[in-house]
Amino acid sequence: MAWKYAETKSEITYQNMENAVQALHSAIKGTPDKPVITRFADADGTPFPAAPSKDVYTSFFFGYGAAYPYVKNEALKRQMRTDVERIANRFLIDELTVRVGDRTLVTLSPYLRPEEIRSGIHELFRDKRDMKNFLRDIKIAQRLILFGDLWHGFNEVLKALKKQDEERLFDLVLPSINGMFTLLERGRDILTEKYRDDLFPRRRNDKNYPGKKLAGLITQALERFPKSKDGVRFTSFRISASWRATPSSPCTSSARRK
Repeated sequence: MAWKYAETKSEITYQNMENAVQALHSAIKGTPDKPVITRFADADGTPFPAAPSKDVYTSFFFGYGAAYPYVKNEALKRQMRTDVERIANRFLIDELTVRVGDRTLVTLSPYLRPEEIRSGIHELFRDKRDMKNFLRDIKIAQRLILFGDLWHGFNEVLKALKKQDEERLFDLVLPSINGMFTLLERGRDILTEKYRDDLFPRRRNDKNYPGKKLAGLITQALERFPKSKDGVRFTSFRISASWRATPSSPCTSSARRK
């Protein structure tokens, strides 16, 4: 409606746009200090019972952002500003999540929280058939790639999976992430071993050896998650990558590990 009004300047379209803004406003429920954007509210204000999603929140802000420059009613504009301030403040207080009590409905957090990881592990063990298939696939991968030789923690993970030990598997999450990066390092090294005739036939121009782009991508990933002084890349679930500056990117090199 905002785009249509910008082009047509139709008063009917403008009224429809204001009505849409009011509909978005009526979808905000919860309390003044803990607002929740519901999927929609019916004519008597009853919200749709299903929990909102990321799309609900992004669509809300997108709709408000598109309409705000064209809203003429100052009272409506104040209402929109208040709505955005309430919701944004709650996001910041709750670390980019939407919560009702102890339950997280929506998260836009760039890192995993311990409760999310525990929930994921619990879901993995809940379905016996999926768990059986998962273990089968791991065994196949273990035969094809010698995980145990390259990453010694793999056997501990496999043991915890077989025993369905949720606590032990949770304790192994960070070591597993570090172990996977060890595998990435070894994979990158193999791709760059240009003297390996069994993997890469000799070429006049060895700059075109197979896997060059993949090796570069892996190297870039490893650089963005650098090792600490003790050789460990990750020490907590709060991880952010280091984006190195390139000719096409003004980003500076920095890494945060907590």
